[in-house]
Amino acid sequence: MIVRFLRGAGEAEDRAHAGVVVVKDDYIETPFGRVNLPLEKVLDIMCELGFEEVLVYSDGAREELFEVVEWETPRSVIEKLKRSGRSKKCGAIAMFVGFVRELNEGRRVIRLEYERNDELYKKKLEELKKRVESYPGVEGVEIFHRIGKVGAGEDIVYVAVMGRGRKDVWKAIVDAVEGMKKELPVWKKEVFEGGEEWL
Repeated sequence: MIVRFLRGAGEAEDRAHAGVVVVKDDYIETPFGRVNLPLEKVLDIMCELGFEEVLVYSDGAREELFEVVEWETPRSVIEKLKRSGRSKKCGAIAMFVGFVRELNEGRRVIRLEYERNDELYKKKLEELKKRVESYPGVEGVEIFHRIGKVGAGEDIVYVAVMGRGRKDVWKAIVDAVEGMKKELPVWKKEVFEGGEEWL
């Protein structure tokens, strides 16, 4: 799902768009009415419901928002694989979820910050997915890596491999995760109590 963050209350034509969210001080206006949930939870729900694009309007109260971000949940990644035409001959999906640890080397982690070279990332991601999809019995691979600021306890990455049976996905999921860590041009800065460091 693509999320576009915009300033203001939303233009009339945009607010008619099914995927519009308006962040207020005390609540969030959604296509389903007003809710008192964190924005991240609202985006998770919309992603799992199949929204492909969401416009998020804010009056500027949240300074750390990006203009455009990709958003996925474990369920949305799995559903992408299941909706593919290749899923009919499959019976297994293995998934890896990476999240931000709260303690690292004795330091309390506040957040991680990720950057990437978009063009090179997309190229390397496709190469990795094609390589893993060439394994015998593997019929699909999905990899999602968040960019920007990710707080302690929040998910960073989802890697899912769909195969004809369980034995087809074990080696593939390990190789996909290791390939993601070693081959994708993503850089990480750890912000911890008392400092920060590029890792």
